[in-house]
Amino acid sequence: MRVGILGGTFDPIHYGHLEIANHVQQFFGCDQIYLMPAYTPPHKTKNVISSAYHRYAMAVLATSEIKKVIVCRLELESPSQPFTIQTITQLKKTLGKKAQLFLIIGADLFCDLNTWYKHQELIHACHIVVVTRPGYKLDLVERSLALNRPIKNLCGLENALELNLDEPTIFYTNLAELNISASNIRLAISKGEPINKWVPLSVINYINKYQLYQNQNE
Repeated sequence: MRVGILGGTFDPIHYGHLEIANHVQQFFGCDQIYLMPAYTPPHKTKNVISSAYHRYAMAVLATSEIKKVIVCRLELESPSQPFTIQTITQLKKTLGKKAQLFLIIGADLFCDLNTWYKHQELIHACHIVVVTRPGYKLDLVERSLALNRPIKNLCGLENALELNLDEPTIFYTNLAELNISASNIRLAISKGEPINKWVPLSVINYINKYQLYQNQNE
């Protein structure tokens, strides 16, 4: 069983998140993709993100008709364990030893991976799928040296059928085509500007119903 894990605040969830989930699922042949809303990420504070309830509800609405993408409450139900290695360890216990986990992270977060809590344990526990945004430049040699691990560049490939997935590997991909910022979405909402090109209608209706992001000082 192959399971992709896409964590984040999802504040709000948008088409960029959904595109990454769908593309990684298809590329690696994942049986499921878990969207994992964070309770309070270690690098953020509670007063700068929306409540966990709202972010979870929006994620469920956005994925309700996508068969292989589900919203996982693990980090929301374990707010005292905010670190990614703790989430991966728990998932391995729940899913069993035969499950292959693919942790999906953006290139910007990948630049700081060597500062994460128990990062060496993390990169030996699961595959890391780095998804770069259009136009984003990343020094793979520097990253490989900093992490003391080789990085397999998959940019330009159509799928992972020929790859050896037996051992945890760091994969660098260009599976993201949309360059969407949640902060720009929140700013647009605060200005009364339309966001329909970035966010599913069900999520827009939820945002309007609960008047989220009305007073943002980005």
